[in-house]
Amino acid sequence: MHRFLPFLSFLALSSGLFAQNAEPLWQDAGEPNRPGIERAISPKSYRVLQLHTAAMLALLDGAPDESVANASQSTYTLELPRPDGRMETFRLCESPVMAPGLAQKFPGIKTYLGKGVDNPTALARIDYTPHGFHGMVLAGEDTYFIDPFFHLHNEGVYQSYFKRDYETEEKFECLVENGSANGQSPESLHTLGGVGEELRTYRLAVSTTGEYAQFHGGTVEGAMAAIVSTMHRVNGVYERDMSVRMILIDSNHQVVFLNPSSDPFSGSETSKRNQNQTTLDQIIGSANYDVGHVFDRAGGGGIASLETVCRSGEKGLGYTGLASPTGDPFDIDFVAHELGHQYGGLHTFNYCDGSQGDQPYEPGSATTIMGYAGLCGSSNTANSSNDHFHVGNLDDMIPFTALSVGNSCAEKIPTDNTPPVVEAGPSGLFIPLSTPFELTASAVDMEGDSLTYSWEQFDLGPSTPVNQPQGNAPLFRSFALSTNPTRVFPRIQNIINNTSSFGERLPDYARNMNFRVTVRDNFGFGGGVTWDGRSLGVTNQAGPFRVLSQNQPTTWEAGTFQVVSWDVANTGQAPVNASMVNLYLSADGGFTYPLLLEDSLPNNGQALILVPDTLQGAQFRVKVKAVGNVFFDINNSNITIEPASAGITAGTVQTNQVACAGGVAEYELSLAPIAGFEGEASLSVEGLPGNAEASFESLLALPSQPVITISGLTGLSSGNYPFQAIFTSGAFSDTVALNIEFYAQAPQDIILQAPAEGEPGVPIRPELSWAPNPDAASYELEVSLDPDFSSIYYSQAGIAGTSLSLPATLPDSTLVYWRVRGANPGCGIGPYTAGFFETEIIRCQVYTTENLPASLDTPSPFVISRIAVEDDVLVRDVNIRNIRGNHFPLSGLNFRFGSPEGPVIDLVTEDCQGNAFNFNLDDQAPFSVPCPFNNGGTYRPEEKLDVYNGQNARGEWRLILFKSAQNGALDNWELEICFPAPLTGSKDNATGVKALKAFPNPANGQLTVELPQGLEPGATLYIRNLAGQLLVQREARPGDGPIDIHHLPDGMYFLQLLSREGQLAGSGKFVKTR
Repeated sequence: MHRFLPFLSFLALSSGLFAQNAEPLWQDAGEPNRPGIERAISPKSYRVLQLHTAAMLALLDGAPDESVANASQSTYTLELPRPDGRMETFRLCESPVMAPGLAQKFPGIKTYLGKGVDNPTALARIDYTPHGFHGMVLAGEDTYFIDPFFHLHNEGVYQSYFKRDYETEEKFECLVENGSANGQSPESLHTLGGVGEELRTYRLAVSTTGEYAQFHGGTVEGAMAAIVSTMHRVNGVYERDMSVRMILIDSNHQVVFLNPSSDPFSGSETSKRNQNQTTLDQIIGSANYDVGHVFDRAGGGGIASLETVCRSGEKGLGYTGLASPTGDPFDIDFVAHELGHQYGGLHTFNYCDGSQGDQPYEPGSATTIMGYAGLCGSSNTANSSNDHFHVGNLDDMIPFTALSVGNSCAEKIPTDNTPPVVEAGPSGLFIPLSTPFELTASAVDMEGDSLTYSWEQFDLGPSTPVNQPQGNAPLFRSFALSTNPTRVFPRIQNIINNTSSFGERLPDYARNMNFRVTVRDNFGFGGGVTWDGRSLGVTNQAGPFRVLSQNQPTTWEAGTFQVVSWDVANTGQAPVNASMVNLYLSADGGFTYPLLLEDSLPNNGQALILVPDTLQGAQFRVKVKAVGNVFFDINNSNITIEPASAGITAGTVQTNQVACAGGVAEYELSLAPIAGFEGEASLSVEGLPGNAEASFESLLALPSQPVITISGLTGLSSGNYPFQAIFTSGAFSDTVALNIEFYAQAPQDIILQAPAEGEPGVPIRPELSWAPNPDAASYELEVSLDPDFSSIYYSQAGIAGTSLSLPATLPDSTLVYWRVRGANPGCGIGPYTAGFFETEIIRCQVYTTENLPASLDTPSPFVISRIAVEDDVLVRDVNIRNIRGNHFPLSGLNFRFGSPEGPVIDLVTEDCQGNAFNFNLDDQAPFSVPCPFNNGGTYRPEEKLDVYNGQNARGEWRLILFKSAQNGALDNWELEICFPAPLTGSKDNATGVKALKAFPNPANGQLTVELPQGLEPGATLYIRNLAGQLLVQREARPGDGPIDIHHLPDGMYFLQLLSREGQLAGSGKFVKTR
């Protein structure tokens, strides 16, 4: 029964919407100035309003009870003021948070539920209490609040503000015990088919400390009013997400304590939680409530036990305290969070100051209710929680309430609602590295309710810093609910602006990704919720897929042909297999793409598009998306499209064609009229080189696809030969620039430049270079340790330049053979030219320091240990050996390293448990540093030590330990530096390979080879040409006389001496002349 103002209720009921028609309920007002009066809530941005209180009370008193008409059915409406200056209309009903007996004791406290008319997905939670009017509108990114401007001074002045504009600076710590949820199958929510056909209600007992009651006015009614406001908002989330509602029990006022000195609560958060269980059981009785909690005004902490709803002796184990226990942060970020534990929800943050939750589905702090948004310092992916539960939580909490212990005490009320049905799309697709993608759900709702969607990653990978994933760690944060069934990864505004997003990282290594889409029907009486999932593979065999054209501001004319190009990046091959793409056009700067430009084009990297001649504007973007897959890219800058003017347009993607001498070049073009132009066009060609001729049809209809064939391509040097195709129709013309990429022959006679032939002491990672060849478009390099190149040590094709810094490390003190050949796309591949050199001898030295152990028990945040190197040598390799010591916690210890010249690099920043460390670091180690790293293993550092290669080793090398506490010690570390040994007069190397002497050198008919002394019988001497071909082979015996080389062509040759066991025993070279 309504108990506000009977007379005003009569007026409202008898005259319809009296309050709204007679005088505005809400009027914008200026900033109030009340010195000495505390603000209730201080958002960054807000709208100040004056409420016509009497009219509001009258209007609210006329709302039907939800047992007569729920918010989705009600025809009774109320307007609420949005922060952006607009008004928003809601269907309204009275929706109780207090049991009937408790409601009779506090007739001045009323709660209402609203369902959006203008925005059918919006749900309003409204209450009017002795503290005034309070409103919360759950609407995804547009969630907003209406609250009194002043705390405990209700003067009719209110503020309307978006959730995103209010971020509390209060710190909070959740002390929930670690644990696991109910153990239901991961498919349990899916197996249920969702929830929403029943509203589960639980009897709630909320006790208060005296501090909490004093903050809210020091009366039972004031404290009860605050409890109702909080729980009404909490119910808004639980009812929408889980179809769960909590009703305050009839005797709840008996556990509202007013005096901090005499209330039953003291000590730590854990103590108060435990005291609440005892207090509720003693005063309320265990059989008279289903879930209990205590509200406190304290420094900022919460603790609750897992899955305690309906469990005798445990169901009251919940506590939340905050210095300012009011408003959205207290209600949603903290109370809904702690109650979430009692319903089986676990922490979802993946990385918070080095720690992680029990279900770390979300990067960094996480952003949903069971995360730690705003509490994780540099790991915060948001400063306050979104007002929804992550699907990973729902997959525990809903089965707990519907299938497990939480179902045993719930009262189930039919809702005449059913959950939506949703399809997430097919699993098993592969996408390329570092490429945006989008996922789209398909959902229907039998009742026609307006749906909201939440696409969330569902991967429980290792704990890693934000945007620094490893393995299958989560990459993408959760965002507010959306009416759009499509989510773009990363957010489209970041793609448009070419910016990165903290908490969203495109995968740049091979891995799997799992996603779930949760669909909510936002019903006005128990929400319908369901989900579906899909998985994607990421391959390192493709990507990034990128649009290459229009990445600078570009102007097009409507009606003309334009070329869009993209980097296919191997996406047409397995496992991606995207053979076709679609091209879309956006007119709003890249946010939406309603216009399909081209359908199912080959994924070959270029497309000719005809710009529709009706378009005009300055904010166009092009999107290229794979057909049958989810990945795409857009161009980086806006395109301006100017109005079409009558005429003709021509274009082609085949602007460059390749030809070899004696061949032909063929071009397929497109010709079209602009703005309805009619007629024929003539074609001519100008600027052909030499004796080249063009054949084509000279008179063309509109539109048409003419073909131009160029022949007579002889007597030309290799190079580019541009020419023009000119289309003319009356006063109108269009010219297409074309090019012949001509090659006279396959590349011949590549000249090797460095290292010089037979050069000794060459670095083990040398720079190889050769002279440019006019017929070569690219080069192919092979490196071998065999003169016949039977085993290839390193190879690379498609080298555009004439040099290469060898990325592979060669063995030291070794004869190395290398060869290069040229290639071009017109005439093919030419012959190899080969050479050889001898690598330097490498020596390694271990350096130590006597200033160990070094104490870590110092006030400084870091400790530096130094090793002095006196040797004046060039670094070829650096390793760090036998790093041993201890520090607690090990997660608070980071290792860095620097050379005399710099830079300082990160060696280990792993957040590992324990305190001891014992490990080695080497770039060539097969594994990265694990957790823990205390077994003496050798691992790769986070940043490579080869950054120091080529530096002078002389000077002070530093191992730097950044620490979080004052304890422990660095017991030992050693520095190993490898460097080239100086060349001596002997050409013999350290492996026992002798330098063979041949004379005369050059020789023309006879060649004598001086064999090493002590050569064992059975050795063989070989002569090979520069291509590695074997030309002469004979047993190597001292005194056998000269070798006949008359038959050999002039040139350089290699000598190779192999022992009886096949080991290289000697090498040399000679020149044959006539």
